[in-house]
Amino acid sequence: MTKKGEATLRRRLSRLGLAAKLVAGLAAGVLAAGNIVAPVVLVAIGNPPPQGMSGIPVALIFSLSAFAYLYGVWTLGVTFSALARGASLFSPALSAGLRRVGLALAAGGVISIAVMPNLLRMAGHTQGSYLHFDPGAMALILTGGAVFLLGGIIDRAARQEAAMSEFI
Repeated sequence: MTKKGEATLRRRLSRLGLAAKLVAGLAAGVLAAGNIVAPVVLVAIGNPPPQGMSGIPVALIFSLSAFAYLYGVWTLGVTFSALARGASLFSPALSAGLRRVGLALAAGGVISIAVMPNLLRMAGHTQGSYLHFDPGAMALILTGGAVFLLGGIIDRAARQEAAMSEFI
């Protein structure tokens, strides 16, 4: 890659990293404001929560998978920023970032399918099955697993590149 191409790539990675962190931070703030702050303020001023809003615990249960996905987006931002600062494509920053993103995607999917329905049942908010059939969440679990494995491949490639460098 030419010096100009590398500089362009690093600028783009820096922008993507900043955008990912900004999106994750803003979305987490909106989720927290809507699910924690608003119900507390409504109760504090003497107004009951709106119809269908069962309180903070249920609102937080509904937000669990979103927080897992937002952690993945934040991790992408951190990884892009590390690459923009000069980390190699075979660096621990990339492999660790990919593994964290994969775990966040898989965790969000598992939360949507298995954890959230059971927590809602325990909170008395819903009745029904123990697992929620959600093809999107199932796809995210598989994609998260693949991204996690890709992080391992990058890690292995880095070790082999280091071993090959010793021969030369």
